Amino acid sequence: MTFKNIRLEITEEIATLTLNRPGSLNALDNETLAELASLFLNLGEREDFRVFLLTGAGKAFCAGGDIRGQTTRFDWPRDRHRDRLRAIHFGVVKALAALEKPTVALVNGVAAGGGLSLALACDLRIAGESARFGAGFRRVALAVDMGLSHLLPRAVGAAKSFEMLYTGELLDAAEALRVGLVNRVVEDGSLQAEGMSLARSIASGPPLAMRCVKQALQRGVVSDLDAALELEADLQSLCLDSKDHREGVHAFLEKRKPAFTGG
Repeated sequence: MTFKNIRLEITEEIATLTLNRPGSLNALDNETLAELASLFLNLGEREDFRVFLLTGAGKAFCAGGDIRGQTTRFDWPRDRHRDRLRAIHFGVVKALAALEKPTVALVNGVAAGGGLSLALACDLRIAGESARFGAGFRRVALAVDMGLSHLLPRAVGAAKSFEMLYTGELLDAAEALRVGLVNRVVEDGSLQAEGMSLARSIASGPPLAMRCVKQALQRGVVSDLDAALELEADLQSLCLDSKDHREGVHAFLEKRKPAFTGG
């Protein structure tokens, strides 16, 4: 697949998607959002990678929505705005979150608004030291979109979410780590290398079990204990019946490294 504003590379069973509009800090215009939605849906059907990385070209991860396009929509009726959000903006976040394989955001520079949503829709986040996180919707008199009302409180809690959205403040990388928005902070120059190292570690694990862990955690944070236990029973029995489980047990007993195939 050929795209204008994004770039996909797959190596060592690791898929790296780069937002590629560095001149606009990788802001999300309609064309970029459409390309992302198309790619995410395609990735869900591919078997040539085990881990997905998301990052941005140039000085930013993603500055959020492209404000320059807003003036062309001033006279739209409310229903048209709602339909556009559902068809374009929301589809991107849902498709990214629905990827069954582990996902990691490598945040270089600013991740704001929709860019923050994209980072939060990934399972893990590594930030460069210069990374900044926030949502400046208040500056243009907007609420929130792209799932931020769901994703942000799950990462930092309700109180911090209210503070960030009410004030429009940007968190630096150290504060983002302190409040749990990111998993680790590394030097800017080593961000890609650290991301690939983590991806290789994850990719070396049993693919089926990793997918089941992701499904269980995604559902577990929004379900009650009984529902979580039932889902765990379904997923764990699937793994117990897998070839990778047998391989893992034999490798443990034989004191060797397992060779997981995803079966």
